[in-house]
Amino acid sequence: APVLRRYRPRIVVMDVQMDEYIRGRYRGGFSGLEYIPVGVDLSRLSGGDASMARERHGFGDAPLILSLGHVIPLRDRVALAEAMPKVLSEFPSARLVVVGHVYYDLFLRRARELGVESAVTLVGAVTKADVPNYLAAATVEVHDLQGYGMGTATLESMAAGVPVIVAVRPDNFPGIDLESGKNCVLVPVGDVEAIAGALIHLLGDADACQRIGQNGRELVREHFGLEAGLERHLRVLEAMTSPVPQC
Repeated sequence: APVLRRYRPRIVVMDVQMDEYIRGRYRGGFSGLEYIPVGVDLSRLSGGDASMARERHGFGDAPLILSLGHVIPLRDRVALAEAMPKVLSEFPSARLVVVGHVYYDLFLRRARELGVESAVTLVGAVTKADVPNYLAAATVEVHDLQGYGMGTATLESMAAGVPVIVAVRPDNFPGIDLESGKNCVLVPVGDVEAIAGALIHLLGDADACQRIGQNGRELVREHFGLEAGLERHLRVLEAMTSPVPQC
């Protein structure tokens, strides 16, 4: 009669950071790893009203650098604030728009020290229904700059067709290619000059923004939609529980 397989558990991981942590922390305690990235609800990210966000804050047609998500030490925005003087020297009307609670305000103090605080708008937390309006208004989105992986907010920005600047490895999601200049813009961790250069490039090149935004949207739709994640989970569960002949 068939019996269930008996082996050490297989572990589902989302990205290369989790992979490396588990391999180091639980060496020998699992039979294998399955790579299933976080899922994104694509249906709620389209159809945003850019004018709603722009009129609410009086942005007009200024280039908007959206930074989506709560400000915490792991995503502190300090390098982003330090990049703003160079960005503003090329695009004086540009605005850095931070959507989320500020739990760690070092970036704001740096902006004040550098004389660019007036170009920073702190929106605070908004409802999920309001997020697509800010995404629709954004020229570019950037907040994952400290090498801790690509968070859900970045994937949501990509799903909305907004080009993103991130400091992650190209293999952040095993089996999924992040290609700088194609579906995102990759910068080295802590490289303020590279961040400023990437921002200036995108703010000044509408065609590049459209191309990278579109490719990013397709990447997320293919690999990170909820249905794709569900299918991967079901395949793993089926493999883990399928019976084998008894010896």
